Amino acid sequence: MEGVEACCRRVGVQRWRPNRPDSPLFQVQVHARVDLPPDAVYAILVHPNNHKVFKAISSVPYRKVVAKEGAMQTVEVDHAARWSLGPLLRGTLLTRLLVKEDRSRHTVAFALRGEPGFMRAFDGEWRVRPFSQAAVDALFRPGPPWKAALVELRDRLSPSTSSLVTLMQRIQPAASPPPPVDGLVRAIAARQVKTLLTDLRAEAGRRAAGKGSALDEDEGEKGGEAPRRPPRPPLLW
Repeated sequence: MEGVEACCRRVGVQRWRPNRPDSPLFQVQVHARVDLPPDAVYAILVHPNNHKVFKAISSVPYRKVVAKEGAMQTVEVDHAARWSLGPLLRGTLLTRLLVKEDRSRHTVAFALRGEPGFMRAFDGEWRVRPFSQAAVDALFRPGPPWKAALVELRDRLSPSTSSLVTLMQRIQPAASPPPPVDGLVRAIAARQVKTLLTDLRAEAGRRAAGKGSALDEDEGEKGGEAPRRPPRPPLLW
């Protein structure tokens, strides 16, 4: 039987069947154990300056809370994201996202907003659960819905010092990349998602070692928002 750590290292990359031959949709999904409680992991994901944790995000030039109700909050945000594949292929891409945060479920969903530009679709979801063998089993060997609900209820009632974090991301370029470029797009997407999880685990390691947090220097800026939206820069290579 596959162990817990092996399950959490598994990475699934698949190409979805497109609606049209010229619009491929790529999906990447990664699971990882992060040695922080779910509340702490969620706080990092929704922090206004979390680009200090995630190296793939060079800056957040714009952020605005557009709706808030109870445990749910909707934020409009611009991410200047770095990407690379080897020493020669690298660049920066600005994406405008609508982010829906749900503190009660520890989920953060995001989707492309505004003009599509280079990307026709760019969406996904973070999900944070208390880490347990039962949670891993439910993830990789799902049973009936009532069993999944029972596992979720048990996890909510049992405090955990570690989290099972899932990041799912879907990417659809504006133009259909021909082979072998489509494989390159898939590789870049997988690398980006794995890098985000690696950075999150590195932040947990800093805190466990008593070295503070990458967010410490930004505590005074928490909640700050840009007064207006900056002009959208072009794709940089």
